[in-house]
Order: sequence, then structure tokens, then C-alpha cells
Amino acid sequence: MNETKETQVTEKKNARTKHGKYRKEQGISTLPESLPLLIDVATTARLGGWSQPFVRTLCRSGELPAVHVGNTWRVRRDDLLEQLGLSM
Repeated sequence: MNETKETQVTEKKNARTKHGKYRKEQGISTLPESLPLLIDVATTARLGGWSQPFVRTLCRSGELPAVHVGNTWRVRRDDLLEQLGLSM
């Protein structure tokens, strides 16, 4: 029983580590200057602590300035940082 719990804890820890490595490979960081100039909806949601549908709603309403590229929204880094109160 104890061995099973230890295995589960180890697996969860490894999953978090793998996710962290993936984020580093994708160039996603919490440092504002390392963010791209145009940020996709998924990254915007993650950084803002919002859901992706909520980010799209903010973009459509103009509450969060964004550009519509094809069928996706892109948010300017500086606009997002200003919205979050983290201006550079």
C-alpha cells in the first residue's frame, strides 16, 4: 500500500517536471521581456489566469486590444502587461 502511494507521488512529480521542460522548450517564461510581441490566446489565458474563451471575449469586445489573424486572436505583449498592471 505504501509503495503504491510513493509510486503515485513520484509519477505526479515527474509529470510536473516534464511539463516544465516542455514550457521551457516552447520559450514560455514569466519574464515580460522574454515574451513574444504578439501572444496567442492560450498563453494570454495562462499568464492572466483566465480561461481561453474569456480571453476571446475580451478580444472581441475590445476590452483587451488584440488583432484577429486568420481565425485566431493575438494580443500585443505591452497591452497584456498593462492589463495585468505589469507595464515594462
